[in-house]
Amino acid sequence: MRILFIHGGGDGAHAFDRGLLARLSEGFGDDVAFDYPHVVGLERIEWNTTHADLEKLLPGAAEGTIIVAHSIGAAAVLKSLSSGTPTRATAVVLLAAPYKADDSHWGRDDFSFPSDFAKNVPSALDVTMYHCSDDAVIPVGDAKEYGKKMPRANITIFRTGGHQFDGRTDAVARDIRNVTR
Repeated sequence: MRILFIHGGGDGAHAFDRGLLARLSEGFGDDVAFDYPHVVGLERIEWNTTHADLEKLLPGAAEGTIIVAHSIGAAAVLKSLSSGTPTRATAVVLLAAPYKADDSHWGRDDFSFPSDFAKNVPSALDVTMYHCSDDAVIPVGDAKEYGKKMPRANITIFRTGGHQFDGRTDAVARDIRNVTR
């Protein structure tokens, strides 16, 4: 199995999310390969650069890859996929994704996407989302908004774990392994 992990946003996010990836990878055996590219646009919170990187990464993912994305990286992946960026991935796992549709509480910016985005997410792609109720960065209500727009997505809300899913990565890894069976 191959996992493409897309980090969150802000200065140092790639280095910071390495800890989340390390905890997540503990739940897998040696038969899982992780790709962890540095998406410079996410650190700058700059859509054009992020989009250019995702336009290479998503179509370049090997068939059967699972895309795991965190925070604004998750919203960026969703925006890219719903705007037609192709991928051979079989599943997308979004961790603490901010709800960035045009009708969101975040306001409109370059990372926003149309509120009818769900109709353009490839139907063959399994979409799973995770959020923690005690996330102090992205409110849990964002996951609930995604649930309204994407009824076919599997959404799990943990009571605790914060923005970095402390103590919850084993459960996420177990679910990802089950997706591939």
